[in-house]
This record gives sequence, C-alpha cells and structure tokens, in this order.
Amino acid sequence: MNSQPSIDALFNNSLVAAQQPSWPDQAAVTRAITELKSLPPLVFAGECDNLKARIAKAADGKAFWLQGGDCAETFAAATADSIRNRIKTILQMAAVLQYGASLPVIKVGRMAGQFAKPRSNDFEKRGDVTLPAYRGDAVNDLEFTEAARTPDPSRLVKVYNTSSATLNLVRAFTQGGFADLRLVHDGIKVSLRTRVLAPDMKLWPMR
Repeated sequence: MNSQPSIDALFNNSLVAAQQPSWPDQAAVTRAITELKSLPPLVFAGECDNLKARIAKAADGKAFWLQGGDCAETFAAATADSIRNRIKTILQMAAVLQYGASLPVIKVGRMAGQFAKPRSNDFEKRGDVTLPAYRGDAVNDLEFTEAARTPDPSRLVKVYNTSSATLNLVRAFTQGGFADLRLVHDGIKVSLRTRVLAPDMKLWPMR
C-alpha cells in the first residue's frame, strides 16, 4: 500500500503565490500545471538529505560553501558547452578555495531551474510602447514585442524539460571524471598559460 501523499497534498490553496504574471489563458495554465504534476521530480529526497547534511557541516565551520551560477538562466544558453564551462569555473574556484582554506568545499550550482525573474513592475515602457515586463524564459521572451512578451504557460513545461537535460549533463560531467581534482588543476594551469605579462608586469587575460 502506497503511504506517500499525493502531490496535491503538498500545496496549500489558502496561500497566494507572489510574483505571478497575468496569464492571458487560464485554461493553458491549468494544462501546464496538470502536465507538470504528472512528471517525475527533478531532485530526489536522498539528494536533498545529502545536501542538508553538507549545509550543516558548512554552518559548523567544517566546510566552505561555494555557490555559483546565473542570475537567470535562458533556454538559449542551456547548451553542453555552456553548462560544462560553468561547472568548470565552479570546480576551479573550489580547488583554489580548498587549497587556501584547508577545508572541504561544498560546491553548489545555481542552475537547472533558475529561469524566472521577479519584477517590481508588471510592465516595461520604451517610448510610447508599454508591454509586460520580462519575467525570465519561464514566462516570456526578452524580445520587446507583444508576441514575445505575452506570458506563455507552455514555457513552464519547457523549463522542466530544459532543467532535466541540464541536470543529466551536470550528473554526467561530475560523476564521469570531469570533477577529478587532477583535471581541475590541469585546467587552472591551462588558464594561466593563456595569460600574458603586460609591460607593468601585471597578469592580464588575453582578449
């Protein structure tokens, strides 16, 4: 017998969600929510428990917490190269911090779900044109046209699919040897070799 609560039991309908766009088609919103409820979770309970244990370790001063990522992700940037480069940056920073702090580094990526942006104003005005504000790819598009800025609930499902693909890549990279400390150190050395000494003897990145 399944003792797990239904997903509907996890929501409190008496609470009002903040920062909601003005969806023009409520039926489409309902369809998107129904589809999302039928999909498997992106992160599982065991992973959450492991993270909580590591957070406690950092709070106790026994580890260093490093978090990196974008203010808001975009669908266009969810490519293998972009994801790999973000992971590489976090891993290289962690290697330097671990060496300097002599503590284990808990690496947290702000990715695979950060597709929405809060706004203080529901609208954006350019000249004589007023359109809905860009609320992230989860809601609408950055292009300043009526079609692009109209909130589209089907984007919520695309967020799930893009986040799932991103997580698959993150897990493949980090569990497939990409996070090996020797490779990270090699990456740092390659990064340093791509710099040149300017006349004032300071290191500058090559453009």
